[in-house]
Amino acid sequence: MAVVTHRDRDDLYDEAFEDVHTFSGTPYPCTQDELDVSGGVNRQEPISTLTIFEALRRNGPIEEHLYPGLRDLWFDHRNLGPFISARTAAREVHDHNNLSRGPPGAERQAIDRLDVAIDDAYTHKWGPDLIIKAFCDLDTVFFRGRLRGHVCVAWKPDHLMGQSKYGVTGYLGHGKCTINLNAAEILRYQSSSKAFEKMWSTMLHEMCHAYAQVRVREHEWRDDERLHGKNFGTKIHAVARRADYLFGLFVDINQFGSDVPFPRYDSP
Repeated sequence: MAVVTHRDRDDLYDEAFEDVHTFSGTPYPCTQDELDVSGGVNRQEPISTLTIFEALRRNGPIEEHLYPGLRDLWFDHRNLGPFISARTAAREVHDHNNLSRGPPGAERQAIDRLDVAIDDAYTHKWGPDLIIKAFCDLDTVFFRGRLRGHVCVAWKPDHLMGQSKYGVTGYLGHGKCTINLNAAEILRYQSSSKAFEKMWSTMLHEMCHAYAQVRVREHEWRDDERLHGKNFGTKIHAVARRADYLFGLFVDINQFGSDVPFPRYDSP
């Protein structure tokens, strides 16, 4: 990726925790409804930050008897499915990101908006709000639009991210989850050009995890996703290949230092 417009790292870090609005920050043609379905005002958790992150670090669904009504506060409605097998969900993402598939009109428009925003970063000021504003378009382009309304996206400070280096997807139960990006690791500890690249790469990585948590029967996805197994590998390889093809974005498939299995579908 070419060098994007230089930004002061401390400025980027501070901006990560500002409220996201359609009328301020990095220009992007999203709607308020699109911001709302990716978390809206609930980027500030409806219970204490410490409590929610203690729950997410357990890498399991939040126990509703301990936190009554939490999910109803976070989202307007439950995800009623239908929920499918981990392999079928991985195959959906694999096939959707086939480079030879011609995208329909709405997806083509999302591709064009993302392309303009990424190109603009080479000559104009950009900020961490861009990845939140672009979330619904990323969902449309790479994940069939299945994540919106079920995933809350937010930047978080380093000390709240537990063992995660760049990002973490936390399951809330019943097909709902959070994607939290580590503002310090992504924005403060790297050059602004590397930060821009890592921001997109981390988001697409975590969206692959979120697809399983939103789409798959709960008992089927846990071990494969935690260990970056073959179903995760199917998704991330397909998404990384298409991100490079469409936008020249590099998605670090092996950011954890181990080989992620390459997708193999010799039979349905």
